Amino acid sequence: MTNSRSIPTLLLSALLVTSIPALAALAPPTDASAPSNGAASKSQQGAQDRAAKEAARERAKWNLKLDKSDRAECDKGIGFVAPTIPESCERLSNAPATLSELRGKVVVLQTFNAKTASGMNALKKAAAALEDARLSDVVFVGVQIPDGADIAKKLLEKANVKTPVIIDTNGELCNALGAFKNPVNFVIDRQGDIKCAGLTADGLAGISKELLAIAFLENVPATERPKITETAIDFPTFNNRFDGATDLRGKEGPAFKVDRWWNGEPDPTGKLIVIDFWATWCPPCRAAIPHMNELAKAYPNDVCCVGVTDESSSAFEKGSMKENLSKSKFSYAIALAPGKEMYNFFAVRSIPHCAIMSTDGLVRWQGHPMELNEQAMTQLVTANRLLVAKSSLSTPAASGRWKQKPAG
Repeated sequence: MTNSRSIPTLLLSALLVTSIPALAALAPPTDASAPSNGAASKSQQGAQDRAAKEAARERAKWNLKLDKSDRAECDKGIGFVAPTIPESCERLSNAPATLSELRGKVVVLQTFNAKTASGMNALKKAAAALEDARLSDVVFVGVQIPDGADIAKKLLEKANVKTPVIIDTNGELCNALGAFKNPVNFVIDRQGDIKCAGLTADGLAGISKELLAIAFLENVPATERPKITETAIDFPTFNNRFDGATDLRGKEGPAFKVDRWWNGEPDPTGKLIVIDFWATWCPPCRAAIPHMNELAKAYPNDVCCVGVTDESSSAFEKGSMKENLSKSKFSYAIALAPGKEMYNFFAVRSIPHCAIMSTDGLVRWQGHPMELNEQAMTQLVTANRLLVAKSSLSTPAASGRWKQKPAG
């Protein structure tokens, strides 16, 4: 099969969410005077690769460890305009009346609970990290959650907190953000879109610095959430031919079942699942690994890539060693499934074979992984994001989230 052109690392910002890995593209360009056309030595390339991996590991530490429900709720708003501040909220220390008045600046919202030590510590630690970074055009605002809102003002005054604070007495703002009881933050870019959520103090400083490097486009509005109706999401259909498995496009896919994860279990929540059936002994499968790596890196917030092999643990380990397939060679998860449940579901007869499932569990694409090109992925990602947004708006708050108090 012929190679389709490779998927770019960054797509149009209007389509994809800017995640921590994607923001790495803002790093300074390499020195133009450096040797080119293969002049760089292998040792130099190796040093660069090691530096890049170390940088990626450090960036991964910027994410707070949140439970799955908190992370899912917080991530719903990423890529869209920040919510309005409800009139029911009380503002302290010159907190903004609206977030739209701060367009052109990077804004950090930090939720907290003034009546708990951990809540106050989260507020102070985030504020200190941004202050230490000496970043101009960054506005930091604390958001007091409903729990403890009745005594927050007194506690903040007693602690001599001068940070601008919004007291969300009724829970409207927290529900719109997806925040619950645990302290969590949201970073809003100059255009007014939420770009990241749930970062450590170091992550706040790092991401804010990178967002400040992006110019403000006054004539470009923030990204509104898509208007969701009862109309079914129009997923693209594909008629590419393949012979190595049963064609299940448009039908319900299998339950995702594997025996063990080789390099860490991924979180597919709210993402397209790209399953690559492969094996270490298969040359075409190994040749597709770089393409799968590009795919995983290009769509970190929208796609969960998984390589599934039916090899036994011993056969896989021997094959990995023989072909020099270390964990560092993969930017996506690898699973061992000698039980062949998913293989049997698709009746996979030849590999590599790739299948893509949307968040509603339907199979949307099948074929050789090298046939997955930018056009197909853009269409699938766009449709699945609408599907996720529709689900998000139909269930705006998770069970047990802040309940609205009746007016009056």
